[in-house]
Amino acid sequence: IITPNLSAAVLERSAALGAPAIPCALTPTEVETAWTSGAALVKLFPARLGGPRYVRDVLAPLADVPLLPTGGVDATNAQEFLEAGAVAVGVGSGLGSDDELRRLLDAVVG
Repeated sequence: IITPNLSAAVLERSAALGAPAIPCALTPTEVETAWTSGAALVKLFPARLGGPRYVRDVLAPLADVPLLPTGGVDATNAQEFLEAGAVAVGVGSGLGSDDELRRLLDAVVG
């Protein structure tokens, strides 16, 4: 269950249903709150605000939190987000064509 925000009610309901929840967060406080509240991963949005460097900075004190950056991830920077410590990336509007999707997959998978 992927959410556009950090909702304790959604995390609680997801846990009750045995469904993994991936709430959205931006600040280190939100990231830690999501993780300690039972998130399977934490969606970092919008990732374009701080880029891969922000992922690295957030993970410095929160290394146990699996981050999934979205919002600003594309074929030109997906690998950088992964190298910064993200466990995966989410791409939406960055996918505009089959060629762009191929470039993204090549960048991430190799």
